[in-house]
Amino acid sequence: MKYDCLFVGNAIVDVITEVDDQFLSELALEKGNMTLVDNEHMAHLEGKLSSAPKKIMSGGSAANTVFAVQAFGGSTAYACRLSNDRNGEHFFRDFSESGISMSNSSIVKEGATGQCLVLVTPDAERTMATNLGVSANLTNSCIDEKTLSESKTVYLEGYLATSEKNTGVALQAREIAVKAGAEVALTLSDASILGPFRSAFESFIGEGVEILFCNEQECLTWCGTDRIDLAINEMRDFAKEIYITLGAKGSIAVSPVGVEEVETDQVVAVDTNGAGDMYAGACLFARTQKMTAKECALFANKCAGTIVQEYGARLSRGTDYKELI
Repeated sequence: MKYDCLFVGNAIVDVITEVDDQFLSELALEKGNMTLVDNEHMAHLEGKLSSAPKKIMSGGSAANTVFAVQAFGGSTAYACRLSNDRNGEHFFRDFSESGISMSNSSIVKEGATGQCLVLVTPDAERTMATNLGVSANLTNSCIDEKTLSESKTVYLEGYLATSEKNTGVALQAREIAVKAGAEVALTLSDASILGPFRSAFESFIGEGVEILFCNEQECLTWCGTDRIDLAINEMRDFAKEIYITLGAKGSIAVSPVGVEEVETDQVVAVDTNGAGDMYAGACLFARTQKMTAKECALFANKCAGTIVQEYGARLSRGTDYKELI
């Protein structure tokens, strides 16, 4: 196969800044979760943050993950939608120069490229306000069937569930992947969207997925329980491998071998934005190296523990990724 993984997701430009808990309360943003906002709301938030120092980078959940897999040494492709505005041009150039395969059909003339305000509080927790822009309107043309047929794994970003059009495109990608014999990987993305968009997630799961990524809160929310053991038993009915991140406690790797709790080294976190995305990317790369589920989780823990020690969802230097292997 030409590609280790094809990713389908929302292409978003991340604007990262530091705020306090009072700021979140005043603007009615639920701490630790992602809130979808319209153009007017986004403009209001930007006005409130006009004088705050910011870090701007190409992002989006699946985008962060595909960047990691490519930087570790994998071969990847990314299906998304961008505008031909300044942010979109920067995003396309950034990813293409990184070696990630992207189709020119990703770029449209109208609208604006998606944007996410990543608000980081002193406890390193990230809260996101996202305007999807043109990312909310993926079309079937965004999925290159030849590229998909040449991919070992197809990764669906859970945030796609928040848009009816994007859900349809994700399902098309899933259908082609299954017919081609590719693995399907899915991330639950955010606990706050699992209730409102449950039917979309159920369609993503279909008759089952090979790989499922989620954090502890997402796992428990999906299964409607406060017991992780019961949630794992339920998820094993539709996922062959499950990777559940536990923050500073490490993660859980679930596979046919069993349920394995994998501890992680303790670090001082300054920004948890992108930790789960990095974990998924490291895990997917580790699988290409024929690592066991536990070994994948160990490597992913190490990489996630590294990313939280700096601001942003990417390491400062591309070479830093390979140094982790």
